[in-house]
Amino acid sequence: MKKRPHIRYTLRTITAILMFFICIQNTMAASDKKGKYTTNSPLTLVCETEFYPFEYRDDNGNPEGFNIKVATKILSTLHIPYRINMTSRTEANKAFYGNMADLIVTAPTDHIPGVYYTKTKLARYKIKIAYTKGKTPIKSLKELKPNDIVIFKEGNYCAEIVRSKNLVKPEQMMFRTVKQGLLGIATGDYQYMVGGEATLKMVMKKYDITNVELAEIDIPEGAVRFCSRDRLLINLLDDKLAEMEHNGQLQKTYQNAMSIQSKEKYTAPYILIVVFGVLTMVIIILLVNRYVTRKIRKGMQSTIENNNIMKKALEIININVLNTDLKKRWVTNIYGNIMPLTGLDVGKTMERIHPDDIGKLKEQFSNLINKKQDNTEYSYRYNVGTKDEPVWRILYANAIPEFDKKGNVISQITTVTDITDETKQDETDRETSEIYKHIFDMPIVGLALYDKEGRFIEANQVMRDIFKVNGNDIFEDSSIYDFPGFANIQDRAGNEELFFCTYSDATDDGMPNYVEIRMRPIKDDNGEVIYRMISARDKTDEREMYHQSRLNDEKVRQVSEQMMQYENELRYLLKGSQMRVWKSNLKTNTIRLYRDLHTFDEKYTFEEFFNNLDEVYKERGRKLIDPRCNHGKAYNDTLLINDKQRGNAIWYAVNSIPDYDDKGNLTGCFGLIHNVNDLQEAQIKMRKEKERANDSSRLKSTFLANMSHEIRTPLNAIVGFCDLLHTIESPEEKEELLKIIHNNCNNLLQIINDILVLSELDSSGLILAPEKCDFAEEFNLLAKSLEQRVTEPGVDYIIDTPYDKCITTIDKGRVGQVITNFLTNAVKYTRQGHIKLGYRKQDNGIYIYCEDTGTGIPKEKYDKIFERFIKLNDYIQGAGIGLSICKAIATKCNGKIGVESEEGKGSTFWMWIPCEIIEE
Repeated sequence: MKKRPHIRYTLRTITAILMFFICIQNTMAASDKKGKYTTNSPLTLVCETEFYPFEYRDDNGNPEGFNIKVATKILSTLHIPYRINMTSRTEANKAFYGNMADLIVTAPTDHIPGVYYTKTKLARYKIKIAYTKGKTPIKSLKELKPNDIVIFKEGNYCAEIVRSKNLVKPEQMMFRTVKQGLLGIATGDYQYMVGGEATLKMVMKKYDITNVELAEIDIPEGAVRFCSRDRLLINLLDDKLAEMEHNGQLQKTYQNAMSIQSKEKYTAPYILIVVFGVLTMVIIILLVNRYVTRKIRKGMQSTIENNNIMKKALEIININVLNTDLKKRWVTNIYGNIMPLTGLDVGKTMERIHPDDIGKLKEQFSNLINKKQDNTEYSYRYNVGTKDEPVWRILYANAIPEFDKKGNVISQITTVTDITDETKQDETDRETSEIYKHIFDMPIVGLALYDKEGRFIEANQVMRDIFKVNGNDIFEDSSIYDFPGFANIQDRAGNEELFFCTYSDATDDGMPNYVEIRMRPIKDDNGEVIYRMISARDKTDEREMYHQSRLNDEKVRQVSEQMMQYENELRYLLKGSQMRVWKSNLKTNTIRLYRDLHTFDEKYTFEEFFNNLDEVYKERGRKLIDPRCNHGKAYNDTLLINDKQRGNAIWYAVNSIPDYDDKGNLTGCFGLIHNVNDLQEAQIKMRKEKERANDSSRLKSTFLANMSHEIRTPLNAIVGFCDLLHTIESPEEKEELLKIIHNNCNNLLQIINDILVLSELDSSGLILAPEKCDFAEEFNLLAKSLEQRVTEPGVDYIIDTPYDKCITTIDKGRVGQVITNFLTNAVKYTRQGHIKLGYRKQDNGIYIYCEDTGTGIPKEKYDKIFERFIKLNDYIQGAGIGLSICKAIATKCNGKIGVESEEGKGSTFWMWIPCEIIEE
């Protein structure tokens, strides 16, 4: 594979081509910028209010200064609308970095991603330290004492560089304006102030501060530059700055800005004398140098144009130019931004180079310094990331030495190009070429390539094995158009694709065979044939196999039809009997269900299967799906499996047969699963009916026995006390006997009513007759009528009636039955305390309760007391059917019934029925 031409040999060609387009490109760029910034949406230039002599407000409050003059002149020349926003340095930085300004002039301390800087600097930014006149200044910030304070201006170059390099402790830094700082030093309030030399001098001169002196300090010099996120704008500004620098306008504007503050002190006569002298000298210089100036102007204009063209060329082909000062051991950018703006130490630069490449670089440097080579070329890996997370880029460098007057090498000029992408592309091309070559040589089909005249170019081994004559290749000896088997089939002018299978002696070896041949022309962009690709396959063995395969296919078809018939019969059988085939896999812990031998139906994990089983069936289910739990034996069982889709549980009969692999290892099991829910439910229903019949027979026997006792008891009392009544003469005794007779009559009537209701339940069910009524009134009447049943002297009877009226629609007769049964039970089991009967509105219905302080009910008998013929105490009068009638009434009313009790402390029976309560 051919290597790419080196960048060093293509740079001259690219530069020559770019020279033609460079002027058009500048014009288009300026037009683009004008279109981006309009009168309604002008470019925003943010400036500082006190940055003498660069940016400040004059006595009338208008923007003034060197930076503003240069910016306004360039933007006006480019016809870019603009506006100036004057503020403090801190606010200016916030506005720019917060995307609220398009352009700022500053002395940057480091390169910020996404922000572009002009390569041409507007001015040097030399740093000085101000101190009280007469005192000894410090030469380094390291000489500061622990209690010394240094004044900085917030947000400027000095403060940022000191912070970034930790030159001063934070507690020793104080921020003031330049005016405040210098006046404080003059009065002895502050010790030192660090700032730009030009700014410090201008403020001292403007405010006549004489008690302050300036000295050198160990902070590197900065450079004032335009900064913007608009790269095209920066390029335009850079071009104009370079032009102003070459024609002297930039230096002249700077000198005017430096002298502007002192003009007010000049007297008028002195100004006239100076002006006259200057004019005289200018006239003399102009007369002497007029001819020379014209020649220089032409040469300078040509130099500017060439410089701009080279800058554009370097920018387009992405070349960086570095200068390595061998004396200072410092690397700086001449063009590009591969190094920080302030440069980088040679040692730190070497730390970013890959350890495997450092030796080669040092050898090249040594050859240049020792004048063994005039120039050198090399490539190396450079880390643009961090030490912990390196990002390696491949750089190509071309270096030449720079000599002083004595012929000694003082620096090295190096052009650096990032060739990472090109190197990766070369590697990709090489790998792709290897892949294509491997594909071409793969022994799948014979391939041969010919030119348009039929001359052989290349063939793979398969093609050579197919076409052999006496052990010699026939490809290189003849044209494809004369090749046996191709003659009279394809001519030189044909451009169609051919495909045929022939039975012939293509190799002329006396052994005819079947060969499948395809000839395909390869065309260029104009449709002209440039190559012919031939593929060939020996089909002789394949043809024999095809005939044998047809015989086998016929047998397979017959067997398949029989199997399909058997499978259809099995499918109908499984579907009709509600059976499915299932199989478990111990490796994946999954279960699959099939409607037949091939149709997949559902899939479950073992965990999902166990989650659908109640706790009592989980162990049995494990034996079915995991044969290891049953020692590899077959197992059959019936399980109740929860069907989450249908929302109910279904009975299934499952049989399980262990499944083994070829090595005799258990892999799972398989079998049939049969829906026997109807059968199982029928059996359960039969068992329940049998138990119910047995219970009914037993309960009826108990009921008859209880009835014979319960009815005889009040009747005996009534008949017996009636016989005694005429023999009693005392009125008090007669009244006592009448109470007993009346009480037993009520008990007998209650038993008969319960028997009638129970009979109604068993025959046709309860029939409700709801009617509109005042439940408050009905409840009061019933509660008062029941008061006579509470005869125990130690029991208080309490009626809770919270409402004067409660208009609703209910069956008051049925509700009265429930209240009467609640009170009757409370009277039977309460000998001391109270019985409280009440109701209240609750949850769109009526809540009725009967609270007593009787014997209470054990918790284990809560669920049984509402069943028929259940009595907690056989010695207490009653048939055990009252509460079951109450439950039937609550159910019929779509309500609820329950009890809250504590043994030995009493019980509260309650019923809630829904009903609409009419507010009046």
